[in-house]
Amino acid sequence: MLALVQEIYIIDPRIFFGVKTDLIRTYLGFLDLLLQTEKSAEILPILEKAIPLSDKERSRIKQILILPDNLDKGAI
Repeated sequence: MLALVQEIYIIDPRIFFGVKTDLIRTYLGFLDLLLQTEKSAEILPILEKAIPLSDKERSRIKQILILPDNLDKGAI
């Protein structure tokens, strides 16, 4: 999750400015929940509606979302 939040911050840091801390915690909690489910692929379309992404930014986020940690949820 940290890599995704860092990438979002790099793309548009204004997303985190002027927002109450409690609301940021809520957003991060929802983001974390999505990353733990099969719905993690839905994060990119949601981000694209909120932030204009270049092809390079879109590609980096896709790479973050398909990391093994997101694919092997039950494997130990």
